[in-house]
Amino acid sequence: MHLKKSTIKSALLMLAGTCTFAWAQLPEIRITTENNRDPTATTSMVSTCPNGQPPVGFSCPGGGFPTMSTVTNTDYVKIMTFQMTVPGNSQHNLNLTAPATGAADSIRVRGNSTATANKRPYRLKFDKRQPILGKVEARSWVLLAEFYDWTFALNPIAYTLGRRLGLEFTNSFQHVDVYINNSYKGIYLLTELMQVNPGRVNIDKDFGWLVEFDYHAPEPHHISFNTSGGNLSMQARVRDPEVNDNFNISNPTVSFVQREVNALFDAMAAQGFPDNGYRDLIDLESWAKYVLIQQLVDNFDFNSKVQAGGLPGSNYAYKDFGKRIHAGPLWDFDLSAGVVDPGMNMMNWPRHYVTHQEAIRPRHPFYQRLWDDPVFMAKFKKNWDKHQADFNAIPNLIDSIANSLAGRVQANFAAYSGGPSETAPRPTNEQTYRVHITNLKNWWTQRVQFFGQEINRLNIDTSKDIDQNANTTGTAWNNKLSGNIKVSAAKNSLDLKVKNNASVRVFRLDGREVRKINLNAGNHSVRINDLPKGMYMVRATVDGQKSAIRMPVR
Repeated sequence: MHLKKSTIKSALLMLAGTCTFAWAQLPEIRITTENNRDPTATTSMVSTCPNGQPPVGFSCPGGGFPTMSTVTNTDYVKIMTFQMTVPGNSQHNLNLTAPATGAADSIRVRGNSTATANKRPYRLKFDKRQPILGKVEARSWVLLAEFYDWTFALNPIAYTLGRRLGLEFTNSFQHVDVYINNSYKGIYLLTELMQVNPGRVNIDKDFGWLVEFDYHAPEPHHISFNTSGGNLSMQARVRDPEVNDNFNISNPTVSFVQREVNALFDAMAAQGFPDNGYRDLIDLESWAKYVLIQQLVDNFDFNSKVQAGGLPGSNYAYKDFGKRIHAGPLWDFDLSAGVVDPGMNMMNWPRHYVTHQEAIRPRHPFYQRLWDDPVFMAKFKKNWDKHQADFNAIPNLIDSIANSLAGRVQANFAAYSGGPSETAPRPTNEQTYRVHITNLKNWWTQRVQFFGQEINRLNIDTSKDIDQNANTTGTAWNNKLSGNIKVSAAKNSLDLKVKNNASVRVFRLDGREVRKINLNAGNHSVRINDLPKGMYMVRATVDGQKSAIRMPVR
């Protein structure tokens, strides 16, 4: 039998396309643990007080009553072998074996509601820094289960928009197949852990900070507090600086974080807003981008409709030394894309792809307050106008993700089917998975159109925008001194009363360190009047208590 060349060519192309679809390969992670122990999580009920302190009986120190919350308890499991294989890029392969004695790599369950789901997310903690997939070396990495996202595209959409809009420290992502003790766990999203470190939130580890605004009960090793600001208040968890004991906001290692966070909340709640100096404390450009992405993707955890007032979950903010408070990084978007508020009915949860015909203004009073600032709104509108091409490119990203997972989704859903935490029908094969991909693309197109219409209705005046880079430090250096430090303006010095030890570091405004002094117990006067004229940043740590201030030399 003789076939035409065109017929043979068409058949080969079709076969090649079919093979690519059926045999798409992902990077593969295989882990074995000590005694083949599977990482698990349990939950318990705890009493917490508004100020983060433990309750005394049925009341809280300083007044008020404790509330009962669910806390997830997890333990690290020792990793005996860790193997990562990257098809087509063997230079990123990784093979690790636990030493006979001493510290070893480990894995534990992470997350809130997904920690006890049929498909659990994990945190990897290596004994030594590892350059996973060529990223900056780090000890901690995260494997997100994407349990609520059957497209595997929602976190990638948010991270892609974060990078395209220029939000600093936006996570990278890579889908991987995960096996633990030779049991296939499914498709996971490998990404960076939310922490202060090079390659992560790369800010000063001594005087910078990272906080999470979240309504969930904090884990035992997390320090949390309710911010000031009246009805703007949110629960904040201190993610960095990290401490090893004394998990209380009064710990001098982290107490300055509460002061700086509350300074912003108080300024936003005060009379004269927004022209009362609050802009000296906040980087409005980052907040405009952050809120725009959260609202555009319709992230349930950004305005959790189950909670009164839209209490947020997994919202982050950070502050570097000498800079304003920034929004971000972005985190936790598996409940975005039009999730229906279940109220008290958790059947068929979650339901995605619903176009909510409601105003695009956030629900929580803190974020609503930002919308009362014409400068914020001008930046919000400018970013919307500037990045239309990026928003319109998202359906192509969704298709790209679906194609990269071709041939693997059916095995993923089969790996954890039938468990007790499943309430909504989910895909079971490639065909039903592609239905969700189509639904997500259609929802996105409608969402972008709806969002544009709502923004146009607001008649935002973009001429109200201002350039905050003209004064990067603002007034944030004022009033940040601990009680055992005094400033003597006449002699350009810091007067310190030291009980045990202290250190003083002096920086130019460009960040270059020009002086470092270590001190023992006693009274000291540290002068800087011999330095060239100009403004300097001075950081002091006295008996574990941190302070920072701007000082001029005239």
